[in-house]
Amino acid sequence: MVHYGFELSERYKIPVMLRITTRLAHSRAGVKRRDPRKKNELKLPKTSVQFVLLPAIARKRYHIF
Repeated sequence: MVHYGFELSERYKIPVMLRITTRLAHSRAGVKRRDPRKKNELKLPKTSVQFVLLPAIARKRYHIF
């Protein structure tokens, strides 16, 4: 699911939070590894407002999505 979360974040340019529960944190299971992806180029957004979590800014940016 982590892989899908990162894909979702890349596709829609939004942050995705990953939350693990206690039951999963203390369990054991096999993990299927995937091939590593190439790293993205580092680029800063045109406006830093994209990462500000305030209702007034969210209302203005709502039409984008």
